[in-house]
Parts: sequence; C-alpha cells; structure tokens
Amino acid sequence: GGLGGFAEDSLFAPPSGSGMSYCVSSHHVSSSGANGQTFEYSSSSRASKQGGNAAVTETQRRYKDSSGLEKIGVSRTVGDRGRNLVRTRDASGNETCNDNLLGVTDGSAFDGEWQRAATDARLNQTGLGSSGHGRLGYGHAPRPRPSEQERRVALEGRRAYE
Repeated sequence: GGLGGFAEDSLFAPPSGSGMSYCVSSHHVSSSGANGQTFEYSSSSRASKQGGNAAVTETQRRYKDSSGLEKIGVSRTVGDRGRNLVRTRDASGNETCNDNLLGVTDGSAFDGEWQRAATDARLNQTGLGSSGHGRLGYGHAPRPRPSEQERRVALEGRRAYE
C-alpha cells in the first residue's frame, strides 16, 4: 500500500462496466483513561482509481490529547509516489512540521500533480472535501464510549505519529 494505507490491487475492483472505483473511510475515537487523560483520534481517507490510471489517495489524520499535544497529518499519493505532511503543536504552542516525500523530490510540484490527478480521477466527488478535518464534528455532543478495538486503533494512530 501507499502512504494512504490502501492496497491498490485489492481495493480497486471497478464496479461492473464503469471503469472507476472509489473508497471513502472515516474513523473517530475519543477516550478517557483512568488517570484522567483524554484523547481524540480521527482519520478520514478517500481514494479513486479510473481505468488503468494510478490510484489517487488522500488520508487526513488528527490526534489531540488533554496534555495539549495536537498532531494533524495529510498523506497524498498518486500510485506509488506521495507526500506525508505532519504538523505537531505541543502544550506550549511550539509547532513543528515533518514533510516526508516518497518517490518525489519536490513536494510543491507533487501537490500540483496530485491536484490534477485527483480532478481527473474525480476524487473530489467522493464525499470528503480537501480539508475534511473542519467537518469532523469536534466540540459537538459527547460520543458513545469507544470499544476496546476503537481504543487500539486510536493508540496505533498515535504511535504512527511518534
């Protein structure tokens, strides 16, 4: 799979006769520990593949805990090339940014290529906007208590950023 976590061969079996396929996935976990520490982890992914063209993917992630740590990441791929950008802000407000390139030498040039490929693959029609974190519902009504599996997913998400 690429940075977006998609296995290209298994994910994109085109619907009968269309030559296109889409995938949209979203997860949100919010939890409190016995020590009073709380955290939220969310991930939204979208992917599209048209005919013999390379798969185009985008995954947005957000982690936030009661210590003040916040991480926001966006991973985009076209085929086996991509860019993963992660911004971290600690409790003091200090920010860092990690920009990881996969098979690409210029991140800005790749962003333009990704935009063109996403438009061609109609990725923007898959149900998520290009900045889905603004619509994930932070600060709204309390969510149900997460299952153990959801907690494991959230912790794995946090570890992916560390």
